[in-house]
Formats: sequence, structure tokens, C-alpha cells
Amino acid sequence: MLVRSQVPACPVQALHTHFEERVIVPAGVEDKITVHLQMCIKTLDELIAAGEAGTYDFVFIDADKRNYDRYYEKSLELVRQGGIIAIDNVL
Repeated sequence: MLVRSQVPACPVQALHTHFEERVIVPAGVEDKITVHLQMCIKTLDELIAAGEAGTYDFVFIDADKRNYDRYYEKSLELVRQGGIIAIDNVL
């Protein structure tokens, strides 16, 4: 990972509640990944409100499928021009 990189993660399912201690800390990247234990749409809104619109190089969406449209629209605000949005399980 690049020196200045940051990864916000929203693992809200019960399966992922210990994601930080099981995966992030052992990998030694806890200073690079911020875990948000809340609905993803709320996290995206907070990132935009914090002035992070247009600052992301890459967004990966793998969440509840019924809200993909909402996540995509918010991600369009967050990703910089020329950035990439990847979406899991859609054709």
C-alpha cells in the first residue's frame, strides 16, 4: 500500500464485527484502515460531509445488493476524475 493510502471499511454484518482484530491488526495495517461499524450509506455520507469528495482513487462496493444504486451514486461523489469504482456481483 502507498504511504499515504487510507481505506475506510464498513463490515456491518455480525460475521465481520471482529474483522479488525482478526485481519487488520495481524496484517499490521491498522494505521491504514478505518473500520466503520455502521451502515455503509451513513459512512459514505460522513466522508462526503468531511470534505473527502473527489479524493478517492478506487472504491470497491460489496454490500447489500438492494442499495447498490445508492452506494454507486455516493461513490461517484467520492472518487476522483479518472478513479475506478468496482462493484461485486453485477452483470
